[in-house]
Amino acid sequence: MLVFLEVNNIALIENETIEFDEGLNVITGETGAGKSLLINSLGILLGNKIDKNLIRKDTEQCKIVGKFSVESDKMTEINELLNKYDIEIADDIMLSRSYNIKGKSDIRINGQLSTLNVLRELSSILMDAYFQNDNQKIFDKEQHLKILDDYSQVAKLSDFAEYQEQYNKLNAIQNEIKKFGEDDFERQTKIDVLSYQANEIKQAELSQEELEDLKSKKQIMANIGKIISNTTIAFESISGQTTSNISRAKSSLGQASTYDENLNKLYERLDSIQIELDDISDELQNYNQKFDFSEAEQQRVEDRIDTYNKIFRKYGVSSTEELEEKYNKIITELNALQNSTERLEELKNEKTIVIKNLLDIGNRLHTYREKYSQILSDKIQENIRQLGMKNAVVNFEFAEIDFENPKFYKDGLDKVEIMFSANLGETPKQLAQIASGGEISRFMLALKAEIAASDNTGTIVFDEIDTGISGNVVEQVAKQMAKISKNHQVIVVTHSGQICAMADTNYLIYKTEQNNSSTTNIKKLDRDGKIKEVARFMSGEQLTEKSIANAVELIEIQDKFKKELTNNSSI
Repeated sequence: MLVFLEVNNIALIENETIEFDEGLNVITGETGAGKSLLINSLGILLGNKIDKNLIRKDTEQCKIVGKFSVESDKMTEINELLNKYDIEIADDIMLSRSYNIKGKSDIRINGQLSTLNVLRELSSILMDAYFQNDNQKIFDKEQHLKILDDYSQVAKLSDFAEYQEQYNKLNAIQNEIKKFGEDDFERQTKIDVLSYQANEIKQAELSQEELEDLKSKKQIMANIGKIISNTTIAFESISGQTTSNISRAKSSLGQASTYDENLNKLYERLDSIQIELDDISDELQNYNQKFDFSEAEQQRVEDRIDTYNKIFRKYGVSSTEELEEKYNKIITELNALQNSTERLEELKNEKTIVIKNLLDIGNRLHTYREKYSQILSDKIQENIRQLGMKNAVVNFEFAEIDFENPKFYKDGLDKVEIMFSANLGETPKQLAQIASGGEISRFMLALKAEIAASDNTGTIVFDEIDTGISGNVVEQVAKQMAKISKNHQVIVVTHSGQICAMADTNYLIYKTEQNNSSTTNIKKLDRDGKIKEVARFMSGEQLTEKSIANAVELIEIQDKFKKELTNNSSI
């Protein structure tokens, strides 16, 4: 449920926090006081579009914050979603959204930066909000089967569990068959492709040692001029005069050592230097002769490296080690395909049996759903006719099942859409084609009143659902809201005294003016404040003893109705 909503700098609202309670929360106020601003703020928090023109005059930024407590039956679903987007899990959910005059938006979930899509996905689990002309969730046809299944508790049926098991089995069989190919032609095609790939890799005779050698040669070839030039300079530097000087120095030390044996060690060291320099000179000479590459050799190295690159790209690898793993997988799959005839036959027989089971079970689920769709549509129709649409028609339209070429869905064979007509002689049509926001809102109220016990959405919001209706119809709206509020937190903006009197908690939105500036304020009403607000609906601003007495009487009548609801639900 929504614990509190904090609104900062939205038009006439400067800084207001409204704490909500369980049950039916009713918001009232005079026209122009700012009720729509509060609902707009809630819509923005849930992911609706935001307009920078809503930012309060002379301020830079608006911000909306909401705290939600999560019911135990929603905790798993919420936590899975938070984990999916690496958002910190907490006992409560904190949503915040700010927007500045430069158009920069900041969205946070449990204090972490997030995106608009994630915010919308999360808020759709936390709350159902039915704003005027803004009922996108009910327009989603995928929700209609879920509504019916939740109401009929189809998930508790043994047939439903068996269907799920057979459905998963069919997917597993199809995935295994797909590995072998759907038919003999496809299987042979796969064998041919895999055989070609295996031969291509094997005949390429690639090795990591050769690749390293080729890369080294390529680098040398690309810089052969610089290499030969510098090795030649090195060769010339340690040959000729340098060698002669060392020989002369060695001869002189040899003569001197005949008089002082201590010079023998220096003679030996100089002799080693001469031997080492002669060796280096020979190797440099051999090196320069060795790397006298021909154009043919250069082309061979380039072509061979190109072969490595093409094979690596083709098989999505970056090393000969990975290529070997790929080759082994190809060989394994090839062997399986070449010996798959018997296994394929087994799989096809299993598939035939599973499909028959799915058709039988799916047909039983279809019959069950049809039965409950009639029950639910009759109940919704009865509810909505009490809301002033006496000729309304509601039905669940099932897509025709093609038993010759069936399509299996995870929940059965059915695709379902709710069809609705508000007027006499009008053919029921898709909810998205209903032009009137008021008609859709009353449809939603009639639906929610019936499915309240099976619907586990924590909070439901109705925006001015009583627009254009009066008298007994409004009373029926109030009663259906009370019925829903026994299982949900309900937040409603209303112009109706009957709905105001039915509230478990009342809030008044009012406007104050100071220093040539208007500000919208919100306060929770006590019992006396509630009586006065109900009386205002009956007599206007001039409260009389009679209007107060009438308000008290109406509140007592509504309290009695709610008490009866509670007593009936506990039986």
